[in-house]
Amino acid sequence: MWLGMMSTNIFSVGVDIVLIVVLLGMWALWWKQGQRTQRIETGLLEAAAQLQEATALLDDALNQISLLQRQQEKINKVTEVGVTPPMPVSMHADDLDDDIEPQFSSRARELLKAKQADLEMKPVQVAPRSNRVEQAAQQSKQGVMDVAKILRMQREGASLDSIADTLNMPLAQVKLMLMLQKGV
Repeated sequence: MWLGMMSTNIFSVGVDIVLIVVLLGMWALWWKQGQRTQRIETGLLEAAAQLQEATALLDDALNQISLLQRQQEKINKVTEVGVTPPMPVSMHADDLDDDIEPQFSSRARELLKAKQADLEMKPVQVAPRSNRVEQAAQQSKQGVMDVAKILRMQREGASLDSIADTLNMPLAQVKLMLMLQKGV
């Protein structure tokens, strides 16, 4: 009888130990899951911040493209009349027409001021009007050729990194050209 009670107590203690080990294991899994969830949430917050910054920069780029297109249209209209417009040495944020001034972010204004300071320090050589027209046509033709090359390479299955390396362009420019082509 005494042996029977002792074996029951040993069995009961064994079950208690197993339950404690199981509870500790479950607690450890719960803790690890909490840590993993916290890391994922932090990563998502960082990605959201980066996406927001990239969106702001893309908006600024699109506004600047729109601005340049409008300025080019004005130059073309003036050129059609026969008057040669003065070539701007640099673009001043304060000198932009009110009807075409984009909403620049503070970062874009800083970049514009830095570029403006660089341009003011360099002497500007203006080519004759015929050369300017030829150069503009050449740049336009080169831009179209670049877009065609990017689209062809993408259709062939090349990655964005390899396209940028092959064409010796920044990766962001390749992405922007592809996004603009999707919009068209």
